[in-house]
Amino acid sequence: MIRRTVSLLLSGLLSAVAGLSQHSFIVHRTQSFSRDFSGSPIPRFAYGRVVGYDASRSRYFAFDEKGALLAEGDLSQLGLGRTSINDIAAAPDGRLALATTIMNSTGLLGNAIVWTTSLGAVIQVVSTTPFGIRRLAFASDGSLWTAGRAYTATFQEEPAYDVLRQYDSTGKLVRTALSRATLTRKNNASVLDCFLATSGSRVAFISVGSAELIELTSAGEILSRANIPFTQDQIVTGMAMDAAGKVFVSLQANRKPPSSIPAHSIDLYLVDPTHGALTGISTNQIRPHGEGVQLMGSDDSDLVLRLKPPQSLAWIQVD
Repeated sequence: MIRRTVSLLLSGLLSAVAGLSQHSFIVHRTQSFSRDFSGSPIPRFAYGRVVGYDASRSRYFAFDEKGALLAEGDLSQLGLGRTSINDIAAAPDGRLALATTIMNSTGLLGNAIVWTTSLGAVIQVVSTTPFGIRRLAFASDGSLWTAGRAYTATFQEEPAYDVLRQYDSTGKLVRTALSRATLTRKNNASVLDCFLATSGSRVAFISVGSAELIELTSAGEILSRANIPFTQDQIVTGMAMDAAGKVFVSLQANRKPPSSIPAHSIDLYLVDPTHGALTGISTNQIRPHGEGVQLMGSDDSDLVLRLKPPQSLAWIQVD
């Protein structure tokens, strides 16, 4: 493990490069990570674990910060039918939750949250049908927040429902929040192309399709909502909320090949919860040339970034 604490005083440098950022950050440490997620959904970081699933969407795993395997499993072995993972999250105590879509032998679709032990063994399956979950995020109290879509018997979207649901640590539904009717599609993405994060007693939800950040209390009350100026050539690759409640996103330019990414491109942003403005944070100092970074999650006051290649993680604190 490579440890370093170095202040990257970017404000002066970036003012000479078209004023790309108003924020500096401190790299608390970097860590080589021995696992390659190429071809798989972007992994997530929470409570000291890197969690993800493979391209088959049935095998799942959790690693420590170095890439040592902590948990694994395969939902195809459960006998529930054809099971596809939509998202995965790690709890403070190491347990895992997986949002799934299940097709049985007759072709009927259902949805469930699969809960596992810290070693990955399945301990319960909680049906959420007819609510299909897109995103999961554990709060520090062990409750699980989810974002998803309610549908009819003919698989059409319900005309009225709440997008967010909170479950307690036993899998019992506690509350729902955020009316779907308040989300208006503003671009080519679905309003349920979304991201979800928690910090302390706050929940943050970003809808890419409605280009909006909505912050709520742990009781489901809306604190703020703001429009975000996403553009058509940007892909949101990650979201996190730090210990202070600041919300960040990583964006990837829809360019191929990666070498076409400008040397001074911005891939990490702070989102203003009141106005939705995006303030760029240049990561040129730590990312390989021609590559971006992906925001995997937060670790107290630090953001956890995935750098590639080489496979490594970085913990940074933004001022």
